[in-house]
Amino acid sequence: MKTFSKILQIISYISTILVVGVVLFIYIYFAYRSRNILNINFLLESPKGLVLGEEGGIFPAIIGSIYFSTTAVLIAFFPAICSAIFIKFYAKKRFRRFAHTLIENMASVPSIVLGLFSYTVFVYRLGFGRSIFSAGVALAIMILPFLERRFEKAFDEVDINLINASNNLGIHKYFMILRLVNKESFKEIVSAVLLCYGFAMGALAPMIFTGAVAYSAVPNSIFNPSMALPMHLYLLIAQGETQLDRAYATAFVELMLVLIFNIFAYMLIYKKK
Repeated sequence: MKTFSKILQIISYISTILVVGVVLFIYIYFAYRSRNILNINFLLESPKGLVLGEEGGIFPAIIGSIYFSTTAVLIAFFPAICSAIFIKFYAKKRFRRFAHTLIENMASVPSIVLGLFSYTVFVYRLGFGRSIFSAGVALAIMILPFLERRFEKAFDEVDINLINASNNLGIHKYFMILRLVNKESFKEIVSAVLLCYGFAMGALAPMIFTGAVAYSAVPNSIFNPSMALPMHLYLLIAQGETQLDRAYATAFVELMLVLIFNIFAYMLIYKKK
């Protein structure tokens, strides 16, 4: 048994080193490939040139990605947290299992299918057109099950003794949820939002159908289309090796944005612990 435990520990160490090494290699490799492209002008200028992105920068794509993700999180947050509260504190056990099954199935739906659905409903049927709002709804549908499950997990980490004490004192359930549960799990809730924010920022498939475009100025309304980093990256790669270094620079910027949101999320968790 000791030998098996030792072997398992060694395998765990090797696997951890391998995963961390792969992630670091990706960041270092992308930074190396974009070293001649990545500068302040690349970050703050609009794309230029006869061929997409051969000159200029990606500033509209950065702002557009922030708009897409922010819209998605704002749309998904309220239904996600209300669903989590109901399933956790009000629903019966049988309904809770049924709801979890539906939510897990929803999380497994391919993002391109969600993009097609959102195009049919919001762009075509409801007439919102290709816009940040339409794409935000598509992304919100995509991140909704992940947000809901993360919120439930945050509620699960609240000390059960506090909840039992509130019940024994006759405190109304809604007051206990608003003043106790949400307060105790606030940082986990914020970290879940930040993680899903980064997740939405990198989702290309829903944006292609609903709101992302090749060329666009910084949008002044959520009912206008916009550039986005995933879309811009896809179009650069489609041009072949001529724009490959710019594609790596775009990908590195997107990776850094996602990394920043993840760092904020884990800082909140670590600070509470």
